[in-house]
Amino acid sequence: MIDLFYLVTIQLTAILIMIGTIVVNYGLKALLNKAKDSFVMRRRLFWMRIIMPLAAIIIMMLNLFKMNSYWVQLESVSIEVAMMLYFIMLLHDRIYVRINNVIIVISFIVTVLQNFGTFVTPQGQIRLFISCVGLTSVILINIFTFFRQTFVTQWGPRSYAFMVPYLILCWMMFMVDFRLTFGLFISQVLSSIFYMTIFLLLDRLIRQQWQLLSRFTNTDFLTGIGNRRAFEADLSVYHKKLVPWYLVMFDIDDFKKINDQYGHAMGDATLKMVSQIINDHIHTLQMEASFYRVGGEEFTLLFANVGSQRILNIISDIQNMVNQLSITNANGESIKVSLSIGVTQHAVTDTEELALYKRADKYLYQAKKSGKNLINYEGTNICSKNVDLK
Repeated sequence: MIDLFYLVTIQLTAILIMIGTIVVNYGLKALLNKAKDSFVMRRRLFWMRIIMPLAAIIIMMLNLFKMNSYWVQLESVSIEVAMMLYFIMLLHDRIYVRINNVIIVISFIVTVLQNFGTFVTPQGQIRLFISCVGLTSVILINIFTFFRQTFVTQWGPRSYAFMVPYLILCWMMFMVDFRLTFGLFISQVLSSIFYMTIFLLLDRLIRQQWQLLSRFTNTDFLTGIGNRRAFEADLSVYHKKLVPWYLVMFDIDDFKKINDQYGHAMGDATLKMVSQIINDHIHTLQMEASFYRVGGEEFTLLFANVGSQRILNIISDIQNMVNQLSITNANGESIKVSLSIGVTQHAVTDTEELALYKRADKYLYQAKKSGKNLINYEGTNICSKNVDLK
């Protein structure tokens, strides 16, 4: 009964540790993606990603020394082995692999020293040989897993094809211990597979929730495109680009009239249809471009690695497609939609990230003031029909 109590305690502790570690890891990974241009911050986050799983494994190893029951000790090792494999699959990092290999070697040496007196017998020598084969194989697989980033944290047949042989080799390392009978060996391999499955399921569940949270915080609830939060984050990244890039800002002409005359439901439908047309078009272009809704009827586009004539052609196509859009309300009335657009290119004098945004907003205002349904490119109004589509 006491052994069972210790076992349940170990299992619950391991699951809680893994949940916390996986959540923190995905949080650190998200911060790493945002800190692309800060070497110091990336280095700190990198080391935190390495230390977190190592701390989790060390905590489990410390629990191992408290156990008097050999069976409970084996279960604790099963959890540690599953943890090591999970984090190797997750991190794909050279330093973590090296540290992990050091931990494995130390564990092997400790086990050998504890059973040193048994090596005088042929059976002991055979067990030592099997353990050495397991140790060498695990170390080599760890190294090759880093160079061949084939095995990823996912719950499926492909993962098990790697997991099962790996866990068998891990437990072969401990065959030097005479107390580990063949029956216990099989049971602990199955136990490690069980714990690994739980960790992969936890990973998938947490990853899905994290992706939903990220999508919720960075996506406009109505149109499904990026929101202002996402725009400001990406604008900061674009601001540091060395290649030519543009900010395009536009809004729907007379949108307030659509809301007032036809109702907010029709206004929402207009926003959805306009954003879908533009989003579908920029996806067909297969170029570096990002699309956001930053206000009520106000949208922005970020383009990189593109020339001025190409930008004008793209924006003209978008304006013409929206002009051809006809929305019919419940009474059969047709609503025509048009866009006013401001376009500007990033300049070396733009020391502030929002300088470009303010300039594009000024050009947009000029286009609306000059009659609407116009493109204002760097302060000059252009009708889409007059754009040279080469």
